[in-house]
Amino acid sequence: MRWRTEAKILHQRRCAEQASLLEGCAAELESAMAAAGNEALTLSQASEASGYSADHLGRMLREGRLPNAGQKGQPRIRRADLPRRIAPTQEAGYDPHADARTLLAG
Repeated sequence: MRWRTEAKILHQRRCAEQASLLEGCAAELESAMAAAGNEALTLSQASEASGYSADHLGRMLREGRLPNAGQKGQPRIRRADLPRRIAPTQEAGYDPHADARTLLAG
């Protein structure tokens, strides 16, 4: 983590108080991130967070491709285990001008 690297540099420069502050912030952030990653989400919540449909996530659980953090009949997915659907960016999206050029060239 960048804050830990910068804390090491501050220690080397004999800025112990500032280094200690950064190390404390880094530890607090890591703890919060770990807690968030362990949060067990319903399929609906997991769908919103991942971009995959609840049905698809349920299928992934049944197939064993995702670990079930819940119980049988009450499936849950840990936030840290969620697959992430990559949303297309504006640049990678549909380009009508390129499509028109392709049609004209063909």
